[in-house]
Amino acid sequence: MRHGTIRLLLLAGVLTTAGASAQDMPDIGFQSIGRGRPLAVSVNTQPPVGPAWKGNAFVLPQPGVKQELDGYPASAPPKGVMPLPIDIFTSKDFYKDQALWTDKRYYRCNSPMASEVQRGILSPNPLNTGKDEDAPWGHCDRDLPREAIVSPYGFKTAQEHYEALLAETKKRGGPSTYTFQDFPAAEWNGVYENPARAPQNQMNWYWGANTQIATVVSLLTPKYQRRAVQEAYHQMRGHAIWPSTFCWPEGFVRRWYPFSVWEHYIVATPKLVEIREAAEVATSLVQQLHLFSQKRLKRTDVVDVCETIGQMEAVLRRMLRPEVRLTVTSMITGPAHVHLAHGSLEQIVMNLVVNARDAMPHGGQIHLTIDRSAISGAENGGRDFVTVRVADTGVGMTPQVRARAFEPYFTTKAVGKGMGLGLATVHGIVTDAGGLIDVMTEAGRGTTVSVHLSRALPQT
Repeated sequence: MRHGTIRLLLLAGVLTTAGASAQDMPDIGFQSIGRGRPLAVSVNTQPPVGPAWKGNAFVLPQPGVKQELDGYPASAPPKGVMPLPIDIFTSKDFYKDQALWTDKRYYRCNSPMASEVQRGILSPNPLNTGKDEDAPWGHCDRDLPREAIVSPYGFKTAQEHYEALLAETKKRGGPSTYTFQDFPAAEWNGVYENPARAPQNQMNWYWGANTQIATVVSLLTPKYQRRAVQEAYHQMRGHAIWPSTFCWPEGFVRRWYPFSVWEHYIVATPKLVEIREAAEVATSLVQQLHLFSQKRLKRTDVVDVCETIGQMEAVLRRMLRPEVRLTVTSMITGPAHVHLAHGSLEQIVMNLVVNARDAMPHGGQIHLTIDRSAISGAENGGRDFVTVRVADTGVGMTPQVRARAFEPYFTTKAVGKGMGLGLATVHGIVTDAGGLIDVMTEAGRGTTVSVHLSRALPQT
């Protein structure tokens, strides 16, 4: 398969995962070895584990209104349940309690979601405002079965699963390759509604409301058992600032958390498929982590910048709010070829446009320009460059922020609104390709990011 195309089996795998929000698997028309299996249990039929405040648990009660607990106070555990002599709320060293980590009583039968509400990490209406030992119990007789959580296919690794799907696809005449002209998933692009606000509440098991913490821990390897218990401990004892603080970013990748399926964008092109959360907390997280923290692939394609961005334009517009306007201008007549790794130009442009959008909370203008430039200097060897310039009319940066703009995980966005990977990712891609990047900005006067990519000589 040539670079610049996408295997339909992979695309279908991504959208099958997204479609699982409805707890109904799509009918793919045949019995597959590794996708489309009906769900064992739908969380829509299961009561939450708790504990939680009845009613709207995420809104502070009116003064004088007594809240009713869906669960059990510390002084009156569930009937028939014998509390442990020590649990996560009373332990002085939870590492020494490893033999208890898969006992639901160790967490007082709390769900992962409840662990974030105990001390108000997830909600402004905490379950416990007293001592740690005052933490309430959830329902010990509620839980999702193992088969409703783990993969039903029996593969030992993701690679084994992928290879089986690829073999199945080849047997059926695939994988197919597509261009923008015949791409069957173009209509998937767009913003998808918060599942909890959809006509049918589309909660997933990985919201963590219907599962015991102990059940989740029992399914993990020892390394991730430790991380999961670390996370639960710090959240339920009130040491965390926001969910997963003490296990971030690795902890974040495996969130059992509502915002994992909040409003989100799906961006699907023949070269790139991304599911982007509207809050941007998980935007391309795994992909971007690999881009700057692992050895990058040196294999490159010859990419026509003008053609690729022209094909992306409709997708980019769908990522913007109505009050944000985008203009795309090419100052180049004909092709503008550069050497870049597969999918990298799309990653550069999407990150820059998303950053520009987020810098204009009240709306504004994004100008995306393609041009040629010659940059002097001995280190550049008189090379010719193709320049991709993204300018916005947003809030701009102070000199202090500008100095740290390319640092991984540095962000000025509010908690939960960004990971600080966008410009770091762009910088990594561009420098790996032998290109240059510069930022012109002023607080209150917008930002212009210019990416200079070495022009590839015409192929003869």
